[in-house]
Parts: sequence; C-alpha cells; structure tokens
Amino acid sequence: MSGAVRLSRVLPLREGAGVRGVRWYVRSRASEYRPYLAFARHKYDGSVIGPETEMVIDGFPRCASTFATMAFQTAQPRPVRLAHHLHAPAQLIEAVRDVMNAGARPSSSVAKTGVLRV
Repeated sequence: MSGAVRLSRVLPLREGAGVRGVRWYVRSRASEYRPYLAFARHKYDGSVIGPETEMVIDGFPRCASTFATMAFQTAQPRPVRLAHHLHAPAQLIEAVRDVMNAGARPSSSVAKTGVLRV
C-alpha cells in the first residue's frame, strides 16, 4: 500500500471523517456554484430558486429561516413563491444576479422587500 493516498491528505477533513465527511465536503464545495441548483431542484423540488421565484429567504442553518418563511407567508394576502431552506451559497448568488440583471440596485431592492439585517 505504498502508493495509496490517505483521504485526509487530499481533502481538508478531520481524521476518521469517513463517508459522511466526504459527502459533506463535496456538497458544501459544490453548493457554491450555479450547476448545483439543477441538482437541488431535482432533489428538493419547490424550495429552490427558479424563474417563477418571487423572493428568497435563506441563511445559515438554525438562524430562524423557518420562522421568517412562515411569518412572511402568513402575512401575505396571496401565496408568494419563495425559495427557502437550501442553505447553499449558489441560491443567494443567483438571487443577487437576478436583481442585478433586472437593473435595480441590490440595496434598494432589499429595502423594498422588507428584508432586515440583524
């Protein structure tokens, strides 16, 4: 086994991370890029950004995304197509890209939708 390469030397994983650690690493790196959204649309169906999305509510895990999503939907007079809970940088990058392509300044668009930064 002199030619074998230890996985911990190739990927920045802690010792003994195993298959779950490799899966987490690959998913977290892949989720930074646009092609990941196609995979996510197939796996998670209606909660990923797409052409019909009206608003994105997303963030780090355990940062009250569920509360924000439910409170927002409850306060609306009609159902709003939301992209939420993907926790992937690609979704947020795509949302900002869509705002930029619409010709609006991101700061004014964020202020108009009522998103608060805490």
